[in-house]
Amino acid sequence: MLLDETYSTEVRHRVPRIAITRLSATSIYRFTPPLLATIARGFHVPLSSLGVAVSVSELIGLGVPFLARRAERWPRRTTILIGLFGMVLGAVAASVTTGPVTFSLALMLISLSKSCVDIGTNSWVTDHVPYGRLARVIGITEMSWSGALLIGVPILLGVSALTGWRGGFIAGAGFAILCGFVFVMPFPRERPLMTTGDAEERRSLVRSAIPTVLAVALLTAGSQSAFVTFGSWLHDRFGFGDGALAGIAFLLGLGELTASFTTSRLTDRWGKRQSMQRGAGLMVPTAVLLAIGLSAHLGTGLVLLVLFFLGFEFAIVSSISLTSNLIPGRPSAGIGFGIAAGTFGRAVAAIPATRLYDSHGFGGSMILAGGCAAACALILIRPSGGTTSTFT
Repeated sequence: MLLDETYSTEVRHRVPRIAITRLSATSIYRFTPPLLATIARGFHVPLSSLGVAVSVSELIGLGVPFLARRAERWPRRTTILIGLFGMVLGAVAASVTTGPVTFSLALMLISLSKSCVDIGTNSWVTDHVPYGRLARVIGITEMSWSGALLIGVPILLGVSALTGWRGGFIAGAGFAILCGFVFVMPFPRERPLMTTGDAEERRSLVRSAIPTVLAVALLTAGSQSAFVTFGSWLHDRFGFGDGALAGIAFLLGLGELTASFTTSRLTDRWGKRQSMQRGAGLMVPTAVLLAIGLSAHLGTGLVLLVLFFLGFEFAIVSSISLTSNLIPGRPSAGIGFGIAAGTFGRAVAAIPATRLYDSHGFGGSMILAGGCAAACALILIRPSGGTTSTFT
């Protein structure tokens, strides 16, 4: 069993349902990047144009801290359901778009709604699990991120191969509706327990967490640089279609699932910051090897790509326990800062990564990916400030 009887019955009962719900939202969210080349051809625009669309859509995440501040006063169930409803609307809107501008608006709604689901689910976990054991539970719920590539995205890509990419978005919306009714509606309407604490202490904790938040932004920028271009790399160099990309998504999902499982076992033991640094340390050499030419070989390139995303997944899941405790007694606020940082990293990376791909191939985008990961590792080497129990 992933959670033994030392955890409460409620936690053991609800966590699998949270993970499946997160899987539905994440599948819709992660469905787009592998299909960017296909969607760009359908819109008759270059890949870099959709890179701009993805970047603009991610910028909505900068408003997530304001959303989190509001969500802190809502029952966690309400926050999750609002997020799922937005995911459904965004997926349906994406399925009927006719160009990059309207597609970007649909992605914007998907991105904001995904953040709402994350805030609600991670806040519920933080409410019910002590900090010293938090990484284990979050590692389990975050298997939904890898599970999306392992299960959700391949299914949606398979639907796309049969019906076109628009049908994939509709299938994702149906999955989210099902999870909302079956898994989220039975949650009790618990009001979050909020503690005010000392205002200056909270400000000090946020200031001391700036290096961690910056590291999250760099991690996601590095991952995004690879994620928005690997589908085009496989299509352009090796002739992969949507069906073959589904198989690659499954392979990447296996690597990320391994990382999430490892996080649940090791991060509480190693320390959260140290685990982030080790994950970033794995991203750097794999990105460098892909950038210097090993991406020309399919087998070697895929192995390195899996290792790259494995390192990212281990680091980013380890970071969630930190961000959820930035402000004691207000997990949604801390999670909002973390999501905003990740969103900013993805938004900043999407445009240069796709342009580097257009001009220099996959190696160009991987240079950016490796540089971001290396900068993250350097930031995390610095001694942490603030309260040890909060930032270790």
